[in-house]
Order: sequence, then C-alpha cells, then structure tokens
Amino acid sequence: MARAAWWVGAVVRFVVLPMIGVAAVAWWLIGDVSEARGTDAIVEVAPLQDHPGRVGAIGVLILCAVLADLVWSKPISFRRYLLAVLPFVIASGLIIALAGRVITARVGGANIGGGLALVVAPVLVIGLSAGAIAMLATRRRQATAPEPSSLQSA
Repeated sequence: MARAAWWVGAVVRFVVLPMIGVAAVAWWLIGDVSEARGTDAIVEVAPLQDHPGRVGAIGVLILCAVLADLVWSKPISFRRYLLAVLPFVIASGLIIALAGRVITARVGGANIGGGLALVVAPVLVIGLSAGAIAMLATRRRQATAPEPSSLQSA
C-alpha cells in the first residue's frame, strides 16, 4: 500500500503539477488568439481571460515548487528527469495551453479549430502523460538497481 501511495504522489508531484505549470505559463505566453470581430466562442473563461498575468505567475510558482521538490527529495537524478520525463511533460503542457487558447477564442462563425482541439488534445495529452509516467518508472528503477559490477564481486 505504501508503495502505491508513493507512486501516486510521485506522479502528481513530478508529472501532473509540472504539466499544469507549463500549461499556465504557455497559455499566458500564447496570448489571446481571438479574431478582431469575433463574437462566437465554444467556451468563455472570463476570470482567466481577464487576468492572464496572474495565470502565468501561478504557473511559474508551480514550476519553482516542483523544481525545489525535485532537488530536495531526489526521487531520481535531476539529469535523468530533464532528459527522460520533462520532454513529455512540456509537450503535454504546450498541447493543453494551445488547445485551451483555441477553444476559448472568439471567432466570427464556427470555431472548427476548437472542435478539432476538443477531439485530438485529450488523446495526445493522455499518451504523453503515459509516456512521462513510464519514463519516471524506468528511470527510478534504473537509479535504484544495483550495479552489475557489485553483483559479480559478491
């Protein structure tokens, strides 16, 4: 039970939270993609769209907290995390941010890109999240496995 609880916590701390942080910062950096005369939107998120700087600041705070947790707790080496897990997390966060901006864009007429984002983005994010979790598991296992040279000398 304790091992399963550790894995749930590790996935939330090192995959889900960084993904949310990257998505928030990227959403802020992308900016509003609405048309000048657009009045139609699939979804309107007024509290977020009125304060994009706050969303970006929260994303930066989340990323700083995850970085501090990774350095402090050392579940895997920082280099292994950067090379194996982080690319999946960044790609997922960028897809979430871009899909969020396209879905909430005000357009004149049908928002075909928003509909496409609603269909494709969840599939991509789930696949990339599974890849990040698999990389976290394999890198963790490699970090805790005994060296072959120490097994031969024993």
